[in-house]
Amino acid sequence: CSDRDRHAACSVGAAFAVVLIAGQFVVPPIASLILRHRLARHGRVISVHVSAFPWFQLLWHHAGRVTARLGDYDAPPDQLRDELRGVAGVGTIEVSIGALHTGLVTLHDVSLSKRGGEVVGAAELDFRDLQAALPIVHSLTPVHEPDGQLVLRGKASVLGVSATLDVVVAARDGK
Repeated sequence: CSDRDRHAACSVGAAFAVVLIAGQFVVPPIASLILRHRLARHGRVISVHVSAFPWFQLLWHHAGRVTARLGDYDAPPDQLRDELRGVAGVGTIEVSIGALHTGLVTLHDVSLSKRGGEVVGAAELDFRDLQAALPIVHSLTPVHEPDGQLVLRGKASVLGVSATLDVVVAARDGK
């Protein structure tokens, strides 16, 4: 090999290293901006951060960590399910939403976390919001929580007829 060949090989190697290093500082912030824009179509975004090492994992929709804080978010349950399907390639996710408007009820202080294949969510449901969705319900009291389901016993009335009812709150098929 001549000196010119070695110089060309070193130049190509140096250019490749610059692309790898610069990409680590440029591509994850661009991915954060893209995600922020997608989320902003449905609510008020406080912060979004996407990290991936190496950065080129993002080309295949894989990331190490995604963190998002939203003030509020408007989305029907089917849209939320579709959004959650898109996070399969993310190792860790931390999302918090002040108020999630699903079209039926409003959930408050929503948190969603994903580590590996496990997704855990929590939210508060105000009785006034539940009553707005089900105006026949006059009172609800927690009874028990079997198998991750919340069972509430309440009183309802329809056309002057009162009855006791049990309401089961649980996730089913990702909904």
